[in-house]
Amino acid sequence: MLMASLFFIGLILLFIALLDPWEQRSRYYYAILIGISGLLFLLLLIVGTDILVKMNLPGHWAEDIAVSIGFICAAGFFAGIIGFLLL
Repeated sequence: MLMASLFFIGLILLFIALLDPWEQRSRYYYAILIGISGLLFLLLLIVGTDILVKMNLPGHWAEDIAVSIGFICAAGFFAGIIGFLLL
């Protein structure tokens, strides 16, 4: 559990660090990050899960791939919200 939470927090910090170096700090960049992450997450729920299930991957690979992509999208979404509120 600790490893998963540290991974998630690290992803949030990575997204914030990638958007922060530009001197033009703007809520616009973080709003774009929120939109893209939310859209990718919905796309994963609607289309991606069906594709992964139909691929007949051995074991729990489909579930592991979906959870990993979902964590990345959720981390981008939360990083966008944090950055949007901090500026």
